[in-house]
Amino acid sequence: MLNNNCVILTGAPGSGKSTTIKKLRELGCLCINEPAREIIAEQRSIDGQGLSEKEPKLFIELMLSRAIL
Repeated sequence: MLNNNCVILTGAPGSGKSTTIKKLRELGCLCINEPAREIIAEQRSIDGQGLSEKEPKLFIELMLSRAIL
């Protein structure tokens, strides 16, 4: 039997989403990262404006551009 279940994890920063995804990967589940964490780290390292607290529209555009495969 083929099982095609999809689950979306959502929650506030620090609520355990990344930890849960890491554990699911260890169990053999296919997981796709949400790009916000990478974008935040990159923007902070270059003192960029693409952060939700600085330029929310730019932050969303950066996330969308990463999410498009």
